Amino acid sequence: MPQGAFEELYEQLQRLYQEGDYPEALRLATGALEQYPDQRTSLDYWRMTMAARTGDTALTLQVLKQALERGQWYSELLLRRSPSFQPLQGNPKFEKLVSLNQGVAENEQKHAFPIFTLRPENRCRRGGPACPLLLGLHTNAGTVNSSLGFWRPAATAGWLVAAPQSSQAIWKDAYVWDDRETAEVEIQHHYATLSRNYAIDTAHTILAGHSMGGEIAIWLALRGSIEARGFLAIGPGGPYMDDLAEWEPLLRARTPRSLRGYVLVGEKDRSIPHDYIKKLVKQMNSAGIQCKLESLPEVAHDYTPAYDAAILLALKYLDA
Repeated sequence: MPQGAFEELYEQLQRLYQEGDYPEALRLATGALEQYPDQRTSLDYWRMTMAARTGDTALTLQVLKQALERGQWYSELLLRRSPSFQPLQGNPKFEKLVSLNQGVAENEQKHAFPIFTLRPENRCRRGGPACPLLLGLHTNAGTVNSSLGFWRPAATAGWLVAAPQSSQAIWKDAYVWDDRETAEVEIQHHYATLSRNYAIDTAHTILAGHSMGGEIAIWLALRGSIEARGFLAIGPGGPYMDDLAEWEPLLRARTPRSLRGYVLVGEKDRSIPHDYIKKLVKQMNSAGIQCKLESLPEVAHDYTPAYDAAILLALKYLDA
């Protein structure tokens, strides 16, 4: 999810879209290109969709063509199913660009690393002393690197850290956990692979995640998708966090076990539902799951070293 100053712009774009002011949204997205060059792929998507909404097919095709020339790409699902692009389906020029886009996307994803590991030097090797395992899930619309800073302290403290990247791409460098059943299958596969290749203390596995990755970590832990000692959710957000009723079946059906939870939030994080997070932690404790909530002052959504000490404290609590 876009953060910081860009988040405010993103909220403006969403408001203009909901109000049907497509020309102003197009102007705003175009004007932001120089200020937010690292968000070019997202801004170009806004430009394409708003141009399409205003009937400017030529501009839509021009933005997509230039994006591909820069090495950007978008998921075929977005280009095929977005309502904004429906009038373009079958347009020969659009179809040619979609085909080129798919080739760029497939070529890049061939070289993507599905999981990144960190471990203490000369530790966690197969056949040697076992290490506790932290599985760290990245934020939505991000990559492994988007949230890797959160998990590094665990590796320095003796944990084997495994950070998988979702296979669900929306565009270049933007992978999501929207299909949680697919995410579950992938995490289970990664866990099985890690168990074969490393010495893992299976009684000390923590599911961790940032933002939507945090929501998925909680969901996987409650489902018992892998045998986890607990979960660590940092700034959790997503559809379940916005509708706490989604958690009730999982809390009722949870099999008795010593699962623990720890939720870390930044007081200045404007992107997450703080009140709902507090209510969820309370619900978990009422359901017999020991869950602690810690709020860090002067901290927002993205990683900063201010999180490090709190993360290590959380791991001690979860692994007690």
